[in-house]
Amino acid sequence: MININLLPEVMRKKDSTPTPQFLIVLVGLAILGAVGYCIFLYSTQVIPGLNNRIVMLEREKRDFEAQAAELKEIRQEIERLTEYVDTVKGLYRSRIVWAKVLSDIKEIINFDPSMSEYNQEMRYLWLISLKGDRDKLTMGGYATAANPVLAMQMPELLLQGFRTHAPRAMPERDEEERLNEELRQAIAENDAMRRDNPDLPLQGAREIALRERLTEIREIESGGVAMQPFSSLLVPGTLGLVNATWSQLPRMGARGQEAAPELFPTQAWSFNISMELK
Repeated sequence: MININLLPEVMRKKDSTPTPQFLIVLVGLAILGAVGYCIFLYSTQVIPGLNNRIVMLEREKRDFEAQAAELKEIRQEIERLTEYVDTVKGLYRSRIVWAKVLSDIKEIINFDPSMSEYNQEMRYLWLISLKGDRDKLTMGGYATAANPVLAMQMPELLLQGFRTHAPRAMPERDEEERLNEELRQAIAENDAMRRDNPDLPLQGAREIALRERLTEIREIESGGVAMQPFSSLLVPGTLGLVNATWSQLPRMGARGQEAAPELFPTQAWSFNISMELK
């Protein structure tokens, strides 16, 4: 049977919304609200935080770029200084360090025959000439010994000394030992004077000067060329005896020679040595 509602539209009873549809609408509205809230939070909190992070990263980037530029400058400065040091080393190696040469010669040749602890074989060496001309060094003198057999070997022993000599210690260490001994003497002298006169200062002027000099010496580190053997300073094959003549030994005026002339030989080798320096 078919029911037909003949009432006018305005007088008809409205149908209620079905429950499932109503729930669907509510869920849709809830979802839209949640999405809107998320968009609100994202726009008000997440985006500003990301912007702040971007600003911070850009600042760090600028800092790193500045550090990188500084490191590049430091690296360039290191390279420049390395080249400079290499150049200086090259010049240093190519020049003759006369202080080193003369210091080694002084150690090789015993000038003072009275130093028996260093001259147990009673060998005597005197230089009467020493000439350096650019890279060439010549010297002349007398060489002899109390033992006649050893006296005959003196010229060759002298050459062997130049070939084998190596510094026993750095020059500044020897100077430090000498200054320490002088300082001990200065302290003892000042203490003795203060016993007689307590008003004197605790440190005398000489003691203060020695301490200052010791401070300077301790800051010196020569190493390098100072510790090289003498032979390393020579052009290979250039060290040689120019001549050696057995002759009467003149009086040299050395300490001990006048006091005990019987200990000194009357004849010696008059020698001349030549060498070329690097």
